[in-house]
Amino acid sequence: MPQLIKALCVFTISLFITSCAFTYPKLDAYEEELSADVYFVPIGYVAPEYLISLADYYQKTFNIKVGVTERLLFVKSAWNGARKQLKTDNVIRQMKYQYWNYSFNQDAIFIGITHLNMYLPGGPSKFDFTYSEGQNFAIVSNNKLEGKSEWNFLDIVETNARFRKVVSKTIATMYFNKPLNSNSKSVLYGDVNSVLDLDYIDEESIFSDVLGRKSPSKVLSTLSVY
Repeated sequence: MPQLIKALCVFTISLFITSCAFTYPKLDAYEEELSADVYFVPIGYVAPEYLISLADYYQKTFNIKVGVTERLLFVKSAWNGARKQLKTDNVIRQMKYQYWNYSFNQDAIFIGITHLNMYLPGGPSKFDFTYSEGQNFAIVSNNKLEGKSEWNFLDIVETNARFRKVVSKTIATMYFNKPLNSNSKSVLYGDVNSVLDLDYIDEESIFSDVLGRKSPSKVLSTLSVY
């Protein structure tokens, strides 16, 4: 009996610790934002830490108001089981249905965030990591960017530079109305066809090409140190 009581106590404590570990007040704040400029929409399993990492980066770097929605309701017609890929047009259609009146900001942009692979039925065969329709809805996949095998994304809790470059380009064109260019070092480069193209892009080009100011690190490098 003492062993049973001890086991029950250990089990109760472990449950308490687990419940504490899975509270994300910072994510709650982003989910309660009703007038954001940009909302990130988790599609499939996306770790809360990952969404917080993404939202923190853009709220701080782009100086925009960021929100995070509840997970997109999964629609069977949006998944091609044979190809194991999302159909981007069906996903965008579901996003429009679920989030069109989600925000007080009628100009808000909704960007789906997914670890799943995706394709546009009837579209070009190349995979360029993102798809958008109109000025308000887009979806971005990191399936080819995180260096993880398929369905092994449960431990990804922080965004990497490759993925941020794709998201930055999406926000730049949709929110800031920036045109694409032919500079292969720019985050606005319009001919990204591979991971190598992404790696060649200078992430800090967002400051000059999107925000119209110098990169903080480059400003610091010009200061005299005594």
